[in-house]
Amino acid sequence: FGKGITMILYTAGIRAFFDSALGLVPVRIERINGNRVQATVVRDKGRYRKGQIVTASQSKFPPQGHIRKTDDSYHIVGNFKYQPV
Repeated sequence: FGKGITMILYTAGIRAFFDSALGLVPVRIERINGNRVQATVVRDKGRYRKGQIVTASQSKFPPQGHIRKTDDSYHIVGNFKYQPV
């Protein structure tokens, strides 16, 4: 990121969303391994079921505070990064 943009660091255990083709799916971050994140779905949405494990790159899991909703869409504010503990 450019000058003046502060990255916010997160670790496992937080609530976030999985940015799927079906929209935002609520998850809990379970494990971080480099750029890969493993999360558990916390509420059914589309084909995703509560308790299901999803794994993808960090950018696909915006923390709850990094979503800006508009009238018909949403925008992910990308100044976040996950780090293992």
